[in-house]
Amino acid sequence: MRNLTLLFVCLFSLLSCQKKMEYEKYYLNSDWYYFIPNEEIKIDQLENEFFLPVQEDIFRANIHLELPQKTGLIWFKREFVLPPGFLNQPIDLYLNKISMADVTYLNGEEIGKEGKMAPHYFPAWNYARSYPLAKTQFYSGKTNILMVKVYINQEKPFN
Repeated sequence: MRNLTLLFVCLFSLLSCQKKMEYEKYYLNSDWYYFIPNEEIKIDQLENEFFLPVQEDIFRANIHLELPQKTGLIWFKREFVLPPGFLNQPIDLYLNKISMADVTYLNGEEIGKEGKMAPHYFPAWNYARSYPLAKTQFYSGKTNILMVKVYINQEKPFN
């Protein structure tokens, strides 16, 4: 037992001394747009919809007030061109915590989801969204479109 404990301590020491990889970060904090549909709408039907610019104070605190009875769906959209060099490293999309449920898309392809939308609503309020992405999911040197469908049920959507 003593040898096993010593082996564990040695392995832990070796692993904790390894140099951790540092990766560049690309923030998508600003330039978001939103759209509130009157009914359930699929991602391929959103192309011609008019998205409104998100004001920072609305985005963080009050976007749920835009919904009838503060409950329903909101689509968020962010267009971006990935900087050169980002496709040479692992890419993870981190969205922080979304209070209810989400389905997230990159260039029209679903890349992740947490919780369940109505009518079988189940919240995933305590889960930060972190979706690993493949390099092939991005358009190199072209505009990429990130879309997040969020179900809101009378609470602020973002923690």
